[in-house]
Amino acid sequence: MPRPKDVRDPQPTPVLLSSLTIDEREYFSSLLEDYKRLLKKYDRQVEALSDLRSKIQETVYADNLRYTMRCDHEHDIMLNLKARFAPTDKERQQELIAEWKSLCKKPEKGQDISVWLDKWENTYDDCKELDLPDVTNTRPHYDLLNAVQHLNPTWSDLYRCKITDEENIDFKDLLRSLRNYRRTAKTAQGSTAQHGAFPSFQNQDRDENTNGNNNNNDGGNKPPPKCFCGRRHFYRECYYVIEALRHPRWKPNKEVQEAFEKRLKEDSRFQNNIANARKTY
Repeated sequence: MPRPKDVRDPQPTPVLLSSLTIDEREYFSSLLEDYKRLLKKYDRQVEALSDLRSKIQETVYADNLRYTMRCDHEHDIMLNLKARFAPTDKERQQELIAEWKSLCKKPEKGQDISVWLDKWENTYDDCKELDLPDVTNTRPHYDLLNAVQHLNPTWSDLYRCKITDEENIDFKDLLRSLRNYRRTAKTAQGSTAQHGAFPSFQNQDRDENTNGNNNNNDGGNKPPPKCFCGRRHFYRECYYVIEALRHPRWKPNKEVQEAFEKRLKEDSRFQNNIANARKTY
């Protein structure tokens, strides 16, 4: 392409091609090829913009086509649609805040927990994009732990201690850990189901073994049974039963520990239940 310094004043009279020198003819030919190339590119752009206008109008509800009319350019169409339908930053903030607060409540009965956790992650990303205070520091971490406390109390207690001890845990890593924990628990439950139900002993042991495969599923409706330690969870989630779960700062209650050891010695059915819980962990 010619540069500004190469531009010369036009000749006062038309110049015939035959009157040009060989160098001038070659230069003219190169300019002509550049012009043809640019003209083809322009024609393609015009055609693409025309198709774009049609595509936009195809995706717009018939009653809203008026926002696409009398616009010289496709960019004007998009501006009209944005002005009419796109929420403002403040409106979007309020929507996300309300959505985040709804997630902080425990999931409804029968709700798919996997989908629910995906919604946590997506809403978290949207809130971070707008720099909302609800997702700063460890606020989202505690919101999630509180929401799943009744579903996975052992996991929640473990990570609550870690965060309290000022461990730097990314929120998405926290979600990933919860997904893995629930997946592992499901696998263990499936293995237990193949070997049949455990022997029952009192209401607690009967709930632990006959209903265990339902209570900890994603759509489970019943809460975990009350454990001998006083909390509601399964034996495989109890710090007294599974030493690997214990946080370094966790200390057993002396009375509970003594009662647990005594019952473990004297009660054969309880022994079997504890042994099976340790196998499935």
